[in-house]
Amino acid sequence: MANSNPPADRHLIDVAAMSPHGVVHFNVTEHPTAEWTAAQLMQAFPWDTAPRYLLRDRDRIYGNAFRTQAANIAITEVLTAPQSPWQSAYASYCTSLA
Repeated sequence: MANSNPPADRHLIDVAAMSPHGVVHFNVTEHPTAEWTAAQLMQAFPWDTAPRYLLRDRDRIYGNAFRTQAANIAITEVLTAPQSPWQSAYASYCTSLA
């Protein structure tokens, strides 16, 4: 069975929607930037398919370009509490239920 985890030097972004479809988009890169994550957001939710809310952690990868893109497609960002890594795990668990 193949390992589905990215290598340690790569970063994975997955966008899951609470729907019967589960994960709607994922991508892997060695050097993530705010611009890259903003582009992933547009690829995950083209046209009028964006959710109303996006639950995310406080990683620096979600910079101004990402926040601007989210606002442009009318997504309200919901941030996990500072220094609460268990909330990121909880968000991953919730999206796995979709």
